[in-house]
Amino acid sequence: MTYNELNAFFLNYLENDITNRAVMLTGEWGSGKSYYVKNTLKPFLESKDGNNHKCAIVSLYGLSDVSEISKAIFMELHTIKNDIESET
Repeated sequence: MTYNELNAFFLNYLENDITNRAVMLTGEWGSGKSYYVKNTLKPFLESKDGNNHKCAIVSLYGLSDVSEISKAIFMELHTIKNDIESET
């Protein structure tokens, strides 16, 4: 599957999924999952072609419990909210 096909899949999922479930991107260590998400998927989804979706990326690397994950998600969403407010 190409990056363009993956981008189209994720965009369709975001806009049409009714299950409220997550998508898990899997692959071998070093296969480029994080690179793809940070350098291809996120810029695409935040572009006009991707309908200007805001994206939060949180790495679970080094996190050991749910409270650390919750804090990382909160901090990322807080940063996005501040960025949106500064644009207006």
